[in-house]
Amino acid sequence: MPSLREHKDDIDELVEFMIKKYNQEYGRNVVSVSTDAINTLKKYDWPGNIRELENYIGRAMINIKMGEKIIDVFHLPPILYDQTDNGEEVNSISTLKYREFDRNLKLSNVVELTEKKFIERVLKENNYSRTMAAKSLGISVRSLYYKIEKYGIK
Repeated sequence: MPSLREHKDDIDELVEFMIKKYNQEYGRNVVSVSTDAINTLKKYDWPGNIRELENYIGRAMINIKMGEKIIDVFHLPPILYDQTDNGEEVNSISTLKYREFDRNLKLSNVVELTEKKFIERVLKENNYSRTMAAKSLGISVRSLYYKIEKYGIK
């Protein structure tokens, strides 16, 4: 059997099959995978082949909230998205490179910077719909508007 790294075009079909399998096993109602998540899966080398893919999709199905229907990048294990294309490690939550941080910053500043970048990413992923972004973030629209104002997000 050929390795998965040589047949990355099959990942879409394999993931759909696995979603159906895990929906039954875990009592979920996931219907699809986001384009960003599929692209992330296709960038990975898959040294563990299909079993590794199945393991990661299983973990994503466990990480997804009960009401969510689409697996997104942040549901996937960090190993799949914690490297840039040139192999540099990045922060798996905000995708900020460590060197972007001033080493003299206090933790509260780093948390705010990370929160700002994450909100910007979620807004973009939701086509700048603040209602959808707030839902994805698990906060009220009012809280999101407050944070957008606080961080000067455009």
